Amino acid sequence: MSQRREGRLSAVQFLYQRDAQGPDVFDRQDREKVFTEFWSTSRRPRHARELAEQLIAGVLEHQVEIDRRLSELSENWTLDRMAPVDRNVLRVAAYEMLYCEETPPIVAMNEAIEVVKTLGTPESGKFVNGILDRLKQDVLRPLRHASDS
Repeated sequence: MSQRREGRLSAVQFLYQRDAQGPDVFDRQDREKVFTEFWSTSRRPRHARELAEQLIAGVLEHQVEIDRRLSELSENWTLDRMAPVDRNVLRVAAYEMLYCEETPPIVAMNEAIEVVKTLGTPESGKFVNGILDRLKQDVLRPLRHASDS
């Protein structure tokens, strides 16, 4: 598994853990302590950890907007009804597609599908792909290449 995929996988696992604890509990804790505890149970190479922490920070910074957009694109589903793994895979992928100019949106989509196949249910891949396919219509940059900006 590539270190970038390991980073994405770790970001999803961390966000899943945050959902399980409750965002209010998590947000009151010292983030450095939370990361230290998380990494003590999830050993990853330094590059994977750095990517995971960047993705986590980005999702948390933009979560209100990401969740709003995902809710709009999720026909007949609310975020709280989604499986926690699917919800957090979608958050990470949406963050990369909308805010990470160095990641081609198609790469973010493909990586999300591979991560959700590892962590989710047999139906998760189709579900995540369907929502991200709708989201890519809103992306105003090349879908298959990193942005030049």
